[in-house]
Order: sequence, then C-alpha cells, then structure tokens
Amino acid sequence: MNDFMADAQKAYENRDFEEALKLYIKEISERPKNLLAQDRAARCLWMLKRPLDAIDRCKQILKLDPNYAAAYLIIAEVYYDLKDIAKARENMQLAYSISPDNAEVLTTYGSFLLFDKKMDDAVGLLEKSIQIDPSNYAAYNNLAVIYSTKRKRAKVLLCAKEMYKLRPSQKNYLYLLLAYMDYYRISNFLILSLIIFSLIFIKIQNWTLFSLVIGLLLFMFVFPLYVKKT
Repeated sequence: MNDFMADAQKAYENRDFEEALKLYIKEISERPKNLLAQDRAARCLWMLKRPLDAIDRCKQILKLDPNYAAAYLIIAEVYYDLKDIAKARENMQLAYSISPDNAEVLTTYGSFLLFDKKMDDAVGLLEKSIQIDPSNYAAYNNLAVIYSTKRKRAKVLLCAKEMYKLRPSQKNYLYLLLAYMDYYRISNFLILSLIIFSLIFIKIQNWTLFSLVIGLLLFMFVFPLYVKKT
C-alpha cells in the first residue's frame, strides 16, 4: 500500500504546495474518504491561488461529513480573501457552531472579530484558544495586538514572552524587548534609540554583539526599575 500522506505532509511543511497537492490527490484517489487528505488538498489549492477549487474541494468534504468544521473554516478564510465578508462570516459561524472548543476555529474566529474591530468578543475566543492549546502562536500574536490597543502592558509582555518562547527569532526578541520597556515605562527616546541600534546590528548580522548590547541596555535601564518595583 502506498503511503502518500507522509510525503505529502513533508512537501506541505516545506511549502511546496504543488507537490503536496499531487500527493494528496493520489491519496484521495485510493482512499476518497480520507478527510485529512481532502482537507490538506483544499488548503494547498488555497495557497496556490485557486480559491474556487479550494471551495469545491471543501464542499466534497462536507458531502462526506457535514460536521467537518475545518471545511467551513477553510471556506470562510477563502471568502475573506475574496472580500466576500458576508459569506466568510456565515461559514465562520458554521465552523464555530460545530466545534466551539477547537483551538484553530477559536483562533480564526477571534482573528475575524479582531479585523471587524470587535476586540472584546475576540479576546474571549483567543484566550479560550490558548487555554486549549498553549502553543498557539497566532492566538498570542492577535492577543498582543488587542492588549496593546487597550494598553494592558502586563498582558502584552506575557504574550511577547510566549511568542519568543514558541518562535525564537530576532524579530520576536526585539518585540519582547519593546514589551519590557513599555511595561517599565522606559522613555520613547530610549525605545527609538534601541530600535535604531537593533536594526543596525541585525543589518550587519552580528547576533552576538547585538545580544550583548541589548543585554547591557536591559541591565542598565530595566533591571534597576524591576528591583525598585519589587
């Protein structure tokens, strides 16, 4: 028996959606009721800028299982990309009605509400999402945006910590640094200076030097405030 799923998953993770789609289609031809393969094929079609084909694939999934929430989720995201907000909302609500405790559904629905500027509603869904899946980077990212708008510095800092822990990178390191400085009310002038210095160091790709300078600045400006606060 051919195992196309493993190879398809590798191609999908490497963002080779063309190859992944071919392999998922082969899997579907042998096992038409493999909903995961159908799901991934739909996502590949979406990534390959074939939105209508993605929707058609999702409709095939729903014929096999009318309660497959992920299919409605994909349709909602595709319609959102197509600027058909009414259909996007309709399908998003269907996905949520079927799987109100699914982390992916909660995160996507929360993102929709965030884009609609319904932040109070979005927060509840996104917070529930990370309770179910504490490794949900997208939920932390969206929560950070909302908390920043509401000036909830402690919660922004918490999100920044989790984002850096989940995906260590120079970008998230810088965001974490800014969250620390905002939390301790460090001046905008110092923040701007640090951003400029950080960008310079990132440009020259000297990560060791960058880390040392940032660490020194944290020790000089943040640590004394932390000691004073505690």
